[in-house]
Amino acid sequence: MKILFIIDPIEKLKKETDSSLLMMNECIERKHDVYYCTLSDIELYNGEIISTLTNYLTFELCTINLNTLDTIVLRSNPPLNFTALDYLDTLSDTVFISNSINGLRSCYNKVFVATFNKSKITPNTYISNSITNLTKFIENSNTEKVILKPLDGYGGKGVVCINKKDTNNIKPILELYLEFSENIIAQEFIEGAEKGDVRVILVNGEPLGAMRRVPALNDIRSNVSAGGTVEGYKLTEKELHICKIISEELKKKGLHFVGIDIIGDKLVEINVISPGGIPYINNTSNINIEKNYIDFLESEVLKIKNHSN
Repeated sequence: MKILFIIDPIEKLKKETDSSLLMMNECIERKHDVYYCTLSDIELYNGEIISTLTNYLTFELCTINLNTLDTIVLRSNPPLNFTALDYLDTLSDTVFISNSINGLRSCYNKVFVATFNKSKITPNTYISNSITNLTKFIENSNTEKVILKPLDGYGGKGVVCINKKDTNNIKPILELYLEFSENIIAQEFIEGAEKGDVRVILVNGEPLGAMRRVPALNDIRSNVSAGGTVEGYKLTEKELHICKIISEELKKKGLHFVGIDIIGDKLVEINVISPGGIPYINNTSNINIEKNYIDFLESEVLKIKNHSN
């Protein structure tokens, strides 16, 4: 299998904890041809989508037509390069892309999780750029505390917890947020959030593993990148129910590799761009999620080849 991983600059990835590198290493173990590049390396030349790729085994550079690949795995952190996505969207159907371009376009930010509010599995959430409306939501919330975060943030960046009684500071905080983000997410605080959240990895809609992420002292963020620690975890019936509710929608949108975050019995995040955590879950649960994911990619590529023959 000829496979391309579109990742952040490889020198920025942490060898011991990066999920993309774990996937790439698994592909090498299986004797696949593995390449990598960044989204900014994707180009359009005389109607062909090309890129200068690095061979992950030999580190040799080569410029190829991406239509000659079997599969492409998109693992680039936000913000997305939508021009590059447009280029990739013109590739032949014989190239399997994970996650799908349409799925990434429609679900790359935190709006997607709010669409499940009718299922009663998400906390009350308000997304807006109106300081007046956001302030009303905060002041009228059913909880004393409210979580604020930028719409396009990731890795716990920009997440703060405010008290709705702190009326003198609400407006200045919202004004500061809007200098850096077009929209703000306000979310009612979930009791128990101070104890951490549960990260679940789903492959083709099926939950394969989970971990509990515990915030660092005096921090509300559970993200490992923000200083959180991890513990092994077995999903409860309620958490499995949440996975079941969102499973069909994930598969329909071509979101094959997804990380979701759960606090209590509420879904708070759906990460579709480059969800991490595989090494931590593997180490605490004695599993190998990357093997299941590469199995899935191989099966999809085989389906395409059988269909074209």
